[in-house]
Amino acid sequence: MLLYFIIYFNFSLRQINFTPVIFKKESIDMEAKVKNYLMACKKDKDLTNEKSNIECGLDWSKAPLKGWDLSGLKLSAYQGRAKFQYAILTNAFLTKTTLKSAFLSQAELQGANLVGAKLQGADLVGAKLQGAILVEAKLQGANLAGTKLQGANLSGANLQGAILSGANLQGAILSGANLQGANLGNTNLRDAIFDEKTILAGVDFFQCTLDGSTIKNAYKNMDKEVVQARTIKNKKNYPRAREIYILLKNYFSREGMYDVSGEYFIQEKKTEKILNKKRKEWGKYFLNIFLEIVSGYGEKPLNAIICSLIIILGSADIYWLFNGIMATNSKITFGGTFLESFYFSLVTFATLGYGDLIPKAGFFRIIASFESLMGVVLTAIFIFIFARKTTR
Repeated sequence: MLLYFIIYFNFSLRQINFTPVIFKKESIDMEAKVKNYLMACKKDKDLTNEKSNIECGLDWSKAPLKGWDLSGLKLSAYQGRAKFQYAILTNAFLTKTTLKSAFLSQAELQGANLVGAKLQGADLVGAKLQGAILVEAKLQGANLAGTKLQGANLSGANLQGAILSGANLQGAILSGANLQGANLGNTNLRDAIFDEKTILAGVDFFQCTLDGSTIKNAYKNMDKEVVQARTIKNKKNYPRAREIYILLKNYFSREGMYDVSGEYFIQEKKTEKILNKKRKEWGKYFLNIFLEIVSGYGEKPLNAIICSLIIILGSADIYWLFNGIMATNSKITFGGTFLESFYFSLVTFATLGYGDLIPKAGFFRIIASFESLMGVVLTAIFIFIFARKTTR
């Protein structure tokens, strides 16, 4: 009988799965800790007195922390990621609070004070941060996709490599913010405030809304060649780069900064040239090259002058070296000097045609005809560029 009882007891122990029970107990303990902290401090809504007790990685999901003071607390770290999904942190004080890699998706942070908060790598997808104060907050690598940041103060915030695609930053203050390498694709930056200290190197501006923003103040800290046109994981996205150049060109043109707008227009045309080559549109490709050389795509009148001088001097050298011109009147003596060749080349380019000197038959007449044609084209281009720039 005793032997039977021992066998039955051992068999029963093997059928018990202890793991779920232990896991469930730990989960209950963690939730209980948060509830205990909230109960103990609900009178003054101040958790700073528990600074030495609160550990990283607790689950604060849906916690009602409106107006609470969590300043300076270390709530989340890379090894212990706290959960604040759907937490109500409206008007909460989170000054210098450590929330590295914390889960803050869909959290309500309207008007929260996050001055100097450490939010590196935090997940803030869909969080509501309207009117939040994020001055000098550290948000490197944070995911803020689709976040509502209307009117938020991000002065001096470090947003290097942050994901802000689809975020609403309308009216946000970004003075002195570091946005190097940030993804701003489809971000609403309408009426956002930038200054000359805002860093915008390597930023993805694809399909951004820039109307009314003061991004013009930070133009010196922007790339002249956007990231899509540079090597990114061994790929270059030229169609996307062209759209960004058009966006920036139009923005700076509306702001009356025509020289800066012209720089992005040149980049747009250069990108278009590469696309023409990839698509084997050879007619457009060679026309693009010609316009780049003779006029800088209508932005560099000096190019037309330099090209004109090259053609005039080059043709004069050919006439002089190969004795390619002659006098039309037998009474006019022609000694074949370079000065006379230069004179003939100049009047031919300008299509004046005085008639005292003419090109000799054959190859020299082809040169003279080409020079005359280029004179008409380059003069027209120069007048067009000059008129366009002076009437802006």
